[in-house]
Amino acid sequence: MKRIYDFSRNPAQRNYTVADLKALKGSGKTLTMCNPADRDQIIACVEAGIDLFVVGTDQMEDIRELAPTHFTGAGSSWAQFGSDDEIIAHAFEAMRRGADMYYTLRSFDVMERLASEGIPVQSHIGLIPTFSHHYGGLRAFGRTAEEALQVWDTLKRMEDVGVFAVEVE
Repeated sequence: MKRIYDFSRNPAQRNYTVADLKALKGSGKTLTMCNPADRDQIIACVEAGIDLFVVGTDQMEDIRELAPTHFTGAGSSWAQFGSDDEIIAHAFEAMRRGADMYYTLRSFDVMERLASEGIPVQSHIGLIPTFSHHYGGLRAFGRTAEEALQVWDTLKRMEDVGVFAVEVE
């Protein structure tokens, strides 16, 4: 267990830190991450030994009560905010409420702004259900060489703007 200060400078403990997760890159170690929808699911995830969480900001109090040491990201749905400034403000609020990272699908500019403010950023590439209408419906993404290179290029661009973790689907 790692001793940390959260974004609001409160002493806390976490099972993983951003540095720990970065150090695992290429190690072959597999972690589990869940998106529990309510208190009962949070409890079930803790009992099942899930390593990491990503939840809505409105769930942070429940997470910190029921799983106080779990590394947890908070984020927003794609269309929840209309402007970049609203997203940045939401990210700061999520971090103040106990999040360890912010999960966003928004632009590279937003990701870079968040990272430059010291907010650890996770994003998502490949099959993104929100964008399925762009690709003719839900389907595997990255099976052709062209799509695989597009995923790779997107991943490298995310890395360049400061994203430290990416969900690949």
